[in-house]
Amino acid sequence: METFLLYILKSGICLAIFYICFKALFSNISTSVPILIKKETSWGKWAGIIYLGGYVFFLLTVCLSFYKMFRIIRTGINKKEGEYTLVLTSQPIAPFSWGYYIILSEEDYINNPEEILTHEKMHLHYRHSFDIIFIEIISIMQWFNPAAWLLKRELRDIHEYQADKGVLNQGIDATKYQLLLVKKRENQIRCKIRGNQKIISDFRPHTKIVYSRKFVKSGSFIHVH
Repeated sequence: METFLLYILKSGICLAIFYICFKALFSNISTSVPILIKKETSWGKWAGIIYLGGYVFFLLTVCLSFYKMFRIIRTGINKKEGEYTLVLTSQPIAPFSWGYYIILSEEDYINNPEEILTHEKMHLHYRHSFDIIFIEIISIMQWFNPAAWLLKRELRDIHEYQADKGVLNQGIDATKYQLLLVKKRENQIRCKIRGNQKIISDFRPHTKIVYSRKFVKSGSFIHVH
């Protein structure tokens, strides 16, 4: 969480510095060289068009991802399991969770139900969906700002770390869990090469494993996107 807040602070500082420089630069131009006012307006117009274009593009991208997700939820087999709803789909997707839904492929549910379900339950427990909504809004509004995308990646890493740590705390064998994630990653790569798998990458796909320095002795690990 400290890293998360640090990125927000850095992003704010960068925007503040950009605004001060922008204000100082163009204020001087508009007062000392009035003839350039027309060009300044033209530049501002094109900058606004570019910004709106990027804004609309990333907004539509996120909306499309949500549409795909809710379509899977609507067309899948829904099973009420206590505080959450399990959705099984025949599509070869990576496991993910959203709100009170856990979405799995039928293959994952048959082969590795305990490990995968426990992992996704951790995401629900920490209410990561709210964090995702927040960071998606930030990344759409500041699509031009690298800090926004770095913040998005860092937040997802934290989510995966929390979920993985929660899985291990539930007594899941660390070696077995690690091998499962490696296997899932290899299967995703093969399916992508064959071109017959669609993965909703906006909702925490399981990717390569990196051991945490802080918990290296206990064998904990995190996902990195």
